[in-house]
Amino acid sequence: MISKTTSFHTFLLAFVVMSIASCKITAPLPEMTAIEIPVGPAPTVSHINIPINISIDPILKFANESSSPIIRNPEWPNLTSFGACDGPQAKYDVFREDLNGYVVGNKFVVGTKAWYGIEGNYCTNCVWGNCVHPRIPFSCGSGKETKRRVEIEFSTSLSMNENYQLITSTSLSKLNPMDPCELTFLKLDMTGEIMKAMQPALLDVCKYIDQQCLQVDFKNYANEAWKQLNSQMEIPGYGYLTFNASNFKLGPMFGYGNILQLNLGIDATPVMSLDKNENAFVPPLPLLNVQNELTSGFVIQMPIKSSYESLSIKVNEMAAGSTFASDDKKKSITVKNLVLSGLGNQKIQVEVLCDMKVGFKKYKNCKFFLALTPSIDLSTNKMSVSSIDIDSKSRHVLMNAGVDVFQTKLTETIQSACNIDLTPILQSAKTEIEKQLNSELIPGVNLKGLLNNLQITGFYPTQKELQITVALNGNLQIDVVHYSTN
Repeated sequence: MISKTTSFHTFLLAFVVMSIASCKITAPLPEMTAIEIPVGPAPTVSHINIPINISIDPILKFANESSSPIIRNPEWPNLTSFGACDGPQAKYDVFREDLNGYVVGNKFVVGTKAWYGIEGNYCTNCVWGNCVHPRIPFSCGSGKETKRRVEIEFSTSLSMNENYQLITSTSLSKLNPMDPCELTFLKLDMTGEIMKAMQPALLDVCKYIDQQCLQVDFKNYANEAWKQLNSQMEIPGYGYLTFNASNFKLGPMFGYGNILQLNLGIDATPVMSLDKNENAFVPPLPLLNVQNELTSGFVIQMPIKSSYESLSIKVNEMAAGSTFASDDKKKSITVKNLVLSGLGNQKIQVEVLCDMKVGFKKYKNCKFFLALTPSIDLSTNKMSVSSIDIDSKSRHVLMNAGVDVFQTKLTETIQSACNIDLTPILQSAKTEIEKQLNSELIPGVNLKGLLNNLQITGFYPTQKELQITVALNGNLQIDVVHYSTN
């Protein structure tokens, strides 16, 4: 008895493994059914919605490393005039701490605390634009004085366009002096003047943030993901999975903490095959389809296909060279080669090349045919052979030698061998697919997935290929933890 494996090939091949017994001399080639019933179902478009979590830490790191933590008046170390002759002249410097940020809704908020100091002079009386008294010096948070504090915050609204560009609009949302710079003896408050003087430099920061966000090449990441979704992904021991993506959709952006989440939708017609395709066509990346709402999770209706040529190779690996004998050992059949093909009407033909022994007589390279009608009970995932066609309008000459004594025994053996519960194999396939759904797509981009269910929904031995349809549902997400910002 041939041992059963837990590989994917088992539940595709189990119903033909014991077909080696079909060397019973039955007849010439069985008649081809005129109408093929049923053909495989039309491809079903599946909708896969994937939340993508993008860390904002690389943006903050780049901003801290590439922008100066110091803001000074343009004339530094010289003084800047604030107003006319009787106004103050001063120089100031501002030192910021590291930028910190968070995401709330579709807004990216970046803030910091800064420390500032100012020193200058003030004229108490001017005549015709000239100070008639010596200018009075003053300082605030300068020299040995404690620096004054100010809170600075930027707010950036986020969206993405059809070209996979991150579109931002950044504004200065907070400029709050925590420690005012009041010169009481002069009855002068320089706080507002300093805040006004700082604004142009801070607005330049807003422009810089928007420019840098445009430089993040999300299209490159989308293109890599697109190529992988439209290329065969090997599921070791089970075959090759191709998603055949046709569309990328994007739902609203929202975030929490240091994570910005995008909801990516994929329209696809996934296919799994035992046959490797080295030259699969990868269509160009389409424009991004921006949506108002996308739900999470996926439900996939997927055909698992195998050519009869591929099945024949696998069956021969398991059965070629096997010998079957009668109980009295006087009659035996040794399998040399098996060829599977589709008869239509849900039947599979097995062409058997074998050597036979009947008593002292030996017959080389005998060729026989067997027609099987395999089926799967979708409620129990159990496979069986409902009928085995072994009768014929004409009888082979060797039947008269008594080989037909195998008929009852081999029919029972085939049916028993093909009575297999596929549940353990589906569980194993589910585990292996989950491994592939939890991997690194490209450096810095990680795929995380959970397959909730894998269920057989159809079984189609068509004339051209064997096809099993399965339904998968689960959840998938992508974590972008590192990306280039220049």
